Amino acid sequence: APIYLFSGRMVPARILCVAPWAKFLAILRNPIDRALSHYNFVKVWTGKRYDGVRPSFVQYVKDDIQLLKKAGVLRDWTSTDFVKFAGSPEEFRSWENYLRLANFHGPVGRGLYAIQLEIWADEFRKFGKSFKENILVLRSEESKENARYAYERATEFFGLEPQTIHNHTLEKDHHPTIYNHPDIPDDIYNELYELYRPYNGRLYKLLGEDEWAGVWDDGEIESR
Repeated sequence: APIYLFSGRMVPARILCVAPWAKFLAILRNPIDRALSHYNFVKVWTGKRYDGVRPSFVQYVKDDIQLLKKAGVLRDWTSTDFVKFAGSPEEFRSWENYLRLANFHGPVGRGLYAIQLEIWADEFRKFGKSFKENILVLRSEESKENARYAYERATEFFGLEPQTIHNHTLEKDHHPTIYNHPDIPDDIYNELYELYRPYNGRLYKLLGEDEWAGVWDDGEIESR
């Protein structure tokens, strides 16, 4: 479940405590696309912040960015060294603060995959386990484009016996998202792209640049 990745140290610490032999599969999606999908997925807008009224996608994103800043996760990178802050105890404390504020929403924060996976990697180290040997991370886009390849990688990783699966089963879109608000304003798209850029870079290094480098880069923006 996605919430396992978004729950800080609690989930990996508890799982590894009772099942240190467990292996895991994480499927990550372009964080901007993920944020829009998250917005369309939410059906009930409860709590003090929205009180049953659906916000615009722009407002939903901006609210979460403010929470990330309030918690100290996002900072002024002209005055804070991003490289030194990344993966530091201070960043992890800020992340835990943010999780309490986000209250399971986090449309923007959930896309900061590097922080979340680094926390899992840190917990694996405490148990003397290798992160890369025990967590398989796949891209959602690639898994949809070549489901058979993703299936074969997963079965090999978990040491399972491959089964015969027909193409029509692999090619079916099992969980289509209905986009009621498909367009992201250019200014918000650009803001999110710049926000995610350094975190995506961290993710590429964490997972291996041979496979991951630039997978979510926007060529049009990068060429400016």
